[in-house]
Amino acid sequence: MVLKTGSTIISLRKQSYCFPDLCFSHSGKEPVYVELFHKWHKGQLEHRLQTLEKNPARNLLVGVARNLFKIPAVKKYVNNSSWFGDNGVLFSDFPSVKSVLTTLSSRGSI
Repeated sequence: MVLKTGSTIISLRKQSYCFPDLCFSHSGKEPVYVELFHKWHKGQLEHRLQTLEKNPARNLLVGVARNLFKIPAVKKYVNNSSWFGDNGVLFSDFPSVKSVLTTLSSRGSI
């Protein structure tokens, strides 16, 4: 497993694009990108989850900072997102290797 900073632009269709922060790659597997949302990304997170509900991106994970998740409106739309349930990670300062690997494993990406 190799971890690199994100350098790819992912088209989510309908003129929506993602600029992931991280890229996980494993030999013989499609790379998986991680986009991180901190408290200052509140507005973008709701839009991103709505976009991913309509246009799922198999090679993308979304990480949400716990201090952002504590905001009641954010908690509600994150908890109501079936896409986030399968492809999301909560983190404190930075996602732990264990939490990302657990999500990647559950998706069959590693």
